Amino acid sequence: LVRGLHQVATQNPGFATRDVMIVSLDLTNGGYDAARADAFLRQFQDRLSAVPGVTGVARSADIPGVTSDITSVTIPGAESNESAQSISGNLVSASYFQTMDVRLVRGHVFTERDSRVPGPLPAVISSTMARTLWPGADSLDKTFLIGSSAYRIVGIAQDAQNVRLGQLDGPFFYAAESPDAALDAKIFVHAESGLPAVELAARQIARQLDPNLTISTEALETALEKTLTPSKTLATLVGVMGLLAMALAVVGVSGVVAYAAARRTREIGIRKALGARTRDVLSLLLRNTATLVAIGLALGLGVGAGASQILSSSGLLFGLSAFDPVTYLVIGICFAAVALTACYIPARRATRVDPLVALRHE
Repeated sequence: LVRGLHQVATQNPGFATRDVMIVSLDLTNGGYDAARADAFLRQFQDRLSAVPGVTGVARSADIPGVTSDITSVTIPGAESNESAQSISGNLVSASYFQTMDVRLVRGHVFTERDSRVPGPLPAVISSTMARTLWPGADSLDKTFLIGSSAYRIVGIAQDAQNVRLGQLDGPFFYAAESPDAALDAKIFVHAESGLPAVELAARQIARQLDPNLTISTEALETALEKTLTPSKTLATLVGVMGLLAMALAVVGVSGVVAYAAARRTREIGIRKALGARTRDVLSLLLRNTATLVAIGLALGLGVGAGASQILSSSGLLFGLSAFDPVTYLVIGICFAAVALTACYIPARRATRVDPLVALRHE
């Protein structure tokens, strides 16, 4: 859990997260149809773009890293049972790539004019989608179908974490939005002047255009943070429980070794009187305990692997396998060191007993 959260905190998700605000307008309940909604949002975006400090304004159907849609994609000319694939994607405006800092590796982003000309709508696909659907071939200018709508590929973007934070997307596409998508679109604003000022400006512009509209705003970082809350809460809870369990284990192991050493005090005295060295006595006391520690580690790591499978299937691990080798190696070494230290202290104390005292011990 902790390593997964660390992955999310340190990795670049492939899109801008800082200084980005999401603006949602309730156009459906405001009585707008698709055409009116499209015209309203264009006017809203134009005014918002003119606000000082705003560096980009774009529309998107989904919030990257928070929500995503899966659709059936078909390649024209291929057999239907081979070409139809379930692929994640997003409907975006032409300014989305610049606003959200989505990097392209080949081709170019589409423009608003490209989205309005007759024929297939333009789209940008991820590198993984290019390799998966057109292996060994150039995917630029290729066409794919979503239902009855055709899309022409104009660019290839770097893989990102649009579907799930901490994990690169599989095949993914950014398709040009149609006017019909305006009712559910969200506005993304990238600002250098600070989000509070942009939020105030967005509310004022919306009020000027239609005072009856309901508007809500949220920082993208806040929306992403909410997706991590269950994992953070569980990581804290499990961490505290783990530390308590380790403390109990240290006390228990130390007590067992101390008791075992006390029962063998006479034996230790005889061995030392016959020439046994300190390390021989230590080896005698620690050998059985080390075996039990090894068995406990094996059982604990096995149960941990099973529990991690549950965490993974529940979506609480970010960008990690349930069998992440680094986690198991570090935890195994840590627990073994703690347990053996707990054994060593009372065992070392037992080796300091005077042989004459030990031989008189009952």
